[in-house]
Parts: sequence; structure tokens; C-alpha cells
Amino acid sequence: MRFATVRFARIIAIGGLCATMSACAWIEEPSSHFSDRQEAVDAEMFAKGWLPGWLPPSVKNMREKHNLDTSVSILRFEYAVSTDAPPFGDACVPTTREFVESPRLDAWWWPDTVTILSMPRLYDCRNESGYLAIPAEGGVAYFWRMSA
Repeated sequence: MRFATVRFARIIAIGGLCATMSACAWIEEPSSHFSDRQEAVDAEMFAKGWLPGWLPPSVKNMREKHNLDTSVSILRFEYAVSTDAPPFGDACVPTTREFVESPRLDAWWWPDTVTILSMPRLYDCRNESGYLAIPAEGGVAYFWRMSA
């Protein structure tokens, strides 16, 4: 009987520890969704530096995740192909796969690293310490920052 009680207490403690660690990861790596630029502006995501200022005027359906300790981040967004053309100004310059660092975060909405690095349009966004990847069909883009 005593053995079962001790075992149950250990299971509860381990479960609590796992739940706490999961909660801590969520707190240190918050994720956000914004329907359009104005929502992101209202949330001060540009002012806080989590979103790059060069995002095109037509930007929509933004999903962002960042690490509060390391300042690395990932961002997926959609844009109007008819009005905005990558790399959306002069902040990013074309590059090749061998000069691109892999993203350091992951999310359910983020493609795997092989897919990202295989996209035909890759850009080095030096002023942002990050990279931009765009699939051949356009209309969606992936940006990741290696540091702030």
C-alpha cells in the first residue's frame, strides 16, 4: 500500500514538473497571429521590433513566434502578388542556400528546414539579422531572425 502511495506521488510530481516546463516554454516563446498590418501596429509588434518594418503594405495573415531570451523569431505572412514584389524594398538582398542559416524556432505553421532552404527565392536581410524565403508561386513568405 505504501509503495503505491509513493509511486502515485512521484507520478504527480513528474506530471507537475512537465506541465510547468511546458508552460515556461510557452511564456518564453510567445506566438501571435495578426489578420493585417493594423492589428500588428496596434499590438506594437513593429515598435517592439518583433516584426520588420519592411513588410509590404498588403501584408496579412501574419503568424509570428519569438524567443524572449535569445530574440530569435520566425514569421509567416501573406502578401498581394499583384501589388508587392519581394524582397519588399532594399532591406534584403538575394542569396543562395549555402549562405543561409537554418531557423532556430519551430511552430505548427512553419515548414521544415529542408523545405524552407529549398525555396527558390532566398534573401539575406542583414539589417534584420535574418533571412527571407519565398516559394515559387509567391503570395506567402517566411522570415526568420537569428538575433535582435
